[in-house]
Amino acid sequence: MISHVVCLDNNPKSIAKYIPIIERHSLQPEVFTRPLQLGNFCDDLKNKHEQHSVKAFVLDMHDLKIHDLTEINLPKVSTLKGLAVGFAVAEQYLRKPDSVFRTTPIALLTGYGIPRQIAGRVEKLKKTNHLEILEKPTGLDQFERFIEKISRPLKKNKRQKIAEETVSDPIQSVDEDFVLDIREGVDIVIKMLDELHFSGSEKAAALGYDLKNAADLRAVMRRAKARVDVDIADRIDALIEIKSKLDALSNDDPNPQRKWLRKREPFLGNKSPIDLIKSRHLGELVHVLALIENATG
Repeated sequence: MISHVVCLDNNPKSIAKYIPIIERHSLQPEVFTRPLQLGNFCDDLKNKHEQHSVKAFVLDMHDLKIHDLTEINLPKVSTLKGLAVGFAVAEQYLRKPDSVFRTTPIALLTGYGIPRQIAGRVEKLKKTNHLEILEKPTGLDQFERFIEKISRPLKKNKRQKIAEETVSDPIQSVDEDFVLDIREGVDIVIKMLDELHFSGSEKAAALGYDLKNAADLRAVMRRAKARVDVDIADRIDALIEIKSKLDALSNDDPNPQRKWLRKREPFLGNKSPIDLIKSRHLGELVHVLALIENATG
């Protein structure tokens, strides 16, 4: 599946300098000049259940011709006369509680700063979601770091080769070191999740499986070790990084880590991080990692 970075900018020349950075990380840029075009693209992916192919949204703040979001059925949403188009799309469309893109990373591009009328709301969204503010046109280094962060699961050439070449027999198609990394990684992850008091079904969900019977966890581990693909490798990396950052925040004390994982938050729709993990979606696992990264700065 192609991985997309969806861009909204009414000036193609303005966004052009960002495109090579996106492509350099093996991502496909999709550039739209109107919110309606972006909305239609997102609806199409949603209908095909391919919403997780969107790795990030890059939204320009300014379009003086757009005063509200009527074209995506949000007529009451103001854009401050075109000064906050990107933020309006992010807050009122992409971050709606029922949006399938509510956990997808967003970069807001601005050449004029953040309007004071929405500064508080922007800060709130930054604290509770993966949202970054990048300056135009001087923020190319920042943008590179943003794209690096969201493309981490894709950036290793070895994994890209596996995704392309593994067909009928993944164990036969990849090098032995990668197979051993996956097998060892599954064992490490299970030990970490034991420390965090994950149940059997929660461990299975973290690895992308639905556990019907607690006795089946060993079978889930065997299947995970035999998968040897990009998805399981990304899950292992994300889970190890989540635990590492939790250790750093709590001085290696697992008790506050367990409490944090199970604390329900209004900005998550009254869900907890463990609820996101239990969804079995890799995107939600990355969302949990983004929440911790925001907490650590």
